[in-house]
Amino acid sequence: MTQLVAVTGANGFLGRLLVPALLQRGCAVRAVIRNPGKWQEVAADLGPSAAAVTCAVADLDDPDALVRAFDGADVVLHNAAMASPFKNGWDENYRPNVLGTENVLKAMSRSGVRRLHYVSSIGAYKLTARHALGLRVVQEEDPVYRDTGRPQRNANRVTKALAEGRCRAAAAAEAIDLTILRTSAMYGPHDPNVAPIMRFVMSKPVMPVPKLYFPLAFAPDVASAIAEAVVRDDSRGRTYNLAGPADVSIDRFCRAWRDRIQARTRLIPIPLPVRIAFDNNRAMRELDFSHSPLASSLGFLEDNGPSQ
Repeated sequence: MTQLVAVTGANGFLGRLLVPALLQRGCAVRAVIRNPGKWQEVAADLGPSAAAVTCAVADLDDPDALVRAFDGADVVLHNAAMASPFKNGWDENYRPNVLGTENVLKAMSRSGVRRLHYVSSIGAYKLTARHALGLRVVQEEDPVYRDTGRPQRNANRVTKALAEGRCRAAAAAEAIDLTILRTSAMYGPHDPNVAPIMRFVMSKPVMPVPKLYFPLAFAPDVASAIAEAVVRDDSRGRTYNLAGPADVSIDRFCRAWRDRIQARTRLIPIPLPVRIAFDNNRAMRELDFSHSPLASSLGFLEDNGPSQ
């Protein structure tokens, strides 16, 4: 029987990749979007398969609209969130990430949906010095940030962790099958976060770059794993890390980007003793999560032009 999956944030960076990944696995998709004008661009990318997608307009601030959007769905894939390195104010993260998730959970309860996949972040982990120095690999069971009742630093990271907590509480109270998918920073087509930083780096004749290890994931790889989690029953109740490869340093990533677009920037590596690695083994075993080779993953830059 075909599952109907309601995807929040379906016209965002990751969302527009989740929709085709779900369609390829035989799901019916309802794109839950805030801005219907942006959907036309997404539909153009989908081509003929766009006809298989229904749309529902709903803001995370509007529980009634969310109820209508979720009506008849088998699964909610809650992907909409604030996820920007350029916006770290407490209120601008708390409202969509925590209050928005609370509204999604209330709408699920009212519409009778009992399966939730929540797209979280590896930023939810409360990392230690041992993690930062590469002496301990981050596991799914490691601690995440907790609610202190007051605004905290690292607003995006903390609010994603708090939203996870809201999901877990609702799952326990209302018998919801919950899957949590913790993604790392991502790059890829239509990337609003990494690409602007790289454009700035590549605009300079000389640029120091940190030689440290922090995982960047290719967004289509992440979308494929999330879609796989949706269609697999054994993902119920599980938490997965979906982080990029641990062996690609930031300076190596910058050099690959530079070479792909044939920029002339001289990159000067600055060694730093940071090597954060996340255990992806569960996702690799159960969701077929894998990493595209760095050189080939940057092929999207040729489609988007050298300004990327």
